[in-house]
Amino acid sequence: MLVRPTRDLWSAYDRHTRQQYLRPYQYPEKIAPFFITEAIDDRPLPVYGDGMQVRDWLYVDDHADAIDLVLHRGEPGQVYNVGGDSERHNIDLTRMILRLLASLTR
Repeated sequence: MLVRPTRDLWSAYDRHTRQQYLRPYQYPEKIAPFFITEAIDDRPLPVYGDGMQVRDWLYVDDHADAIDLVLHRGEPGQVYNVGGDSERHNIDLTRMILRLLASLTR
């Protein structure tokens, strides 16, 4: 998400980035909780295409902290890119989930 402070108003722009937020009690249709529950129930995971779509993962509290930092220390007119620096291909995320769940059942 891009955040830009202005003189009297804060503007937030969604650039249609590949940002995915992680949080407790996340809505189950999102890829991570959906794949976890499907894998636990031993159902197939619907990876679309070749799974090479990329998402940047960010914990929701870290995102809120970044916006708070820009709000209090940002310069009017500047643009701040809030990202997680944690890009993953969907197929890699899928494999990670399966590996982690398998390690819990050993």
